[in-house]
Amino acid sequence: MLGEAAGGHSGAVWMVKFAPGGELLVSCSEDATVKVWGRDAGGAWRHGATLAGHFAGAVYGVDVDPSGRIVACSRDNSVRVFERAGDAGYAPAAAAGNAHDSCDVNCVAWRPAPPGDTVASCGDDGTVRLWRVAGPG
Repeated sequence: MLGEAAGGHSGAVWMVKFAPGGELLVSCSEDATVKVWGRDAGGAWRHGATLAGHFAGAVYGVDVDPSGRIVACSRDNSVRVFERAGDAGYAPAAAAGNAHDSCDVNCVAWRPAPPGDTVASCGDDGTVRLWRVAGPG
């Protein structure tokens, strides 16, 4: 077991997910943030970016597609997509603000097969929903 402690969130961490190539790790938390991690030159995992101020409640689920786009879902009933913007940053790319009829959204996942333009979400309303997302850029 590796046992490296990356730290960084100020609340319970609900999910971690590696990008398909393993070069990024993303985490989401009760603190209403998503954090992006990468390896430094020595191979240690280091914090790279924090996606904050986009959610009004705990972030329960997160996933990363092969291009590095991040999808996350929250207690605030939203599903949000972020794209890489610059060297280490991310910018909002798409959002569904009332994703599950005023209920928590608990999990999200990118469709793994090309073209990778679909996100699935599930929520406290007892539904699974599919969302079409425009390609990166």
